[in-house]
Amino acid sequence: MKTNIIATMALLLSLSANANQDSELISKVLVKEIKTTNQTFSENLPYSSCDANLDAKTAYSSLSSSEKNSIGTIINVAKKTWQFIIDNKPVLNLTQNTASALPKGIPWATLECWQVPVTKTYEVTYINGLQMEVASLQLQVRYTYGGSYKQNGRYLKHVTIIPAKINVLWGYRMDAAITIPSTVNVGPLNAPIAGMEIQIDWAISTIMKISTRNLSFFVNGVGDFHELKSN
Repeated sequence: MKTNIIATMALLLSLSANANQDSELISKVLVKEIKTTNQTFSENLPYSSCDANLDAKTAYSSLSSSEKNSIGTIINVAKKTWQFIIDNKPVLNLTQNTASALPKGIPWATLECWQVPVTKTYEVTYINGLQMEVASLQLQVRYTYGGSYKQNGRYLKHVTIIPAKINVLWGYRMDAAITIPSTVNVGPLNAPIAGMEIQIDWAISTIMKISTRNLSFFVNGVGDFHELKSN
């Protein structure tokens, strides 16, 4: 009788330990786009300098030699990395936590014809081994595109990711950071188009386990958006 009681207690302890492990183990991460906001207004402006069909050769030939060198050299003049979420709390500083792909040596205030910002909203959900939702994150990828210098080039500004909603169960911690791996020119030198990759890395952790994940996007100066990978 005593042996049976001991065996039963051992089984219950084993099941409890396995349940605890399953509760902390992240078995599934779901990522999906849930909303896109995208508008343009350049065609409604009362002047022709924002006409996307303007002859690029004509605009380029009007530039000085130094200006021609500058418009094709596209750099990130803002941040390359910043914290996005710290211990389940969003880090909101939209005036500083952004990146911009602009022509080197040309003041950003001289660029014109910026378009309405594009916002794409994603939802990330963490499921544990017991098939419970233990954490969810709603994030917004936002960028402003279309800026040009004397009708040359298409550039990017205020590229960022905003934590819209964060829900984390007690006992779990979420942290995340943004990185800008590359800033490039995806167009020809005489008609440059800024391109920028933006990556979010985040982690869900307990006192016993940690699960990491990343998601990358690529945007360009004519407004195109691509989801690159999700690991």
